[in-house]
Amino acid sequence: MIKDVNITITEKDMGWAAIIRETRKFCNGYTQIGYFTSGGDPRTDIAVRAVVNELGATIPVTKKMRSFWFMKFGVHLKKTIIRIPSRPFMKKTFDENQSLIYNQIYEEYGRIVDGKQNASTALSRLGEWYVGLIKLTILKGGFKENSLFTKMLKNSSRPLINNAEMLNSARHIEVM
Repeated sequence: MIKDVNITITEKDMGWAAIIRETRKFCNGYTQIGYFTSGGDPRTDIAVRAVVNELGATIPVTKKMRSFWFMKFGVHLKKTIIRIPSRPFMKKTFDENQSLIYNQIYEEYGRIVDGKQNASTALSRLGEWYVGLIKLTILKGGFKENSLFTKMLKNSSRPLINNAEMLNSARHIEVM
């Protein structure tokens, strides 16, 4: 026989609400990774150069270009088109690391669920990690060699590496 019992239930949040809030932010957020335009001259913009290296380019030779090349380098361009081959370092980074990428996302998510970090930190860590992968891809190489003229200008046959600007300009931006 149970007598009248006065029971009080107190709800105490042990951080679950914050974890739910941060996991939602993480799932709805993302990290942009790559090369971002400076808004300056497209001929010198690192984002433009990254796109040209990734996709390649076909550039029609104009009279003005012929004059420039002759005056600057002493080279008489005979071609009517300059072809820059594709060196898809961004695609290669993703294709060669898909399982690692998914594992890293899962690890960062796990740290949020464990209450060890917030969504912003997780996205930032993912961005830094992926930028490192891009740099490794560039350093490993395996791309079509530079043309003879480019080798002469750069004193290097390695594509994507000259003064390390492409290597050091990869960035990430968290969007939440």
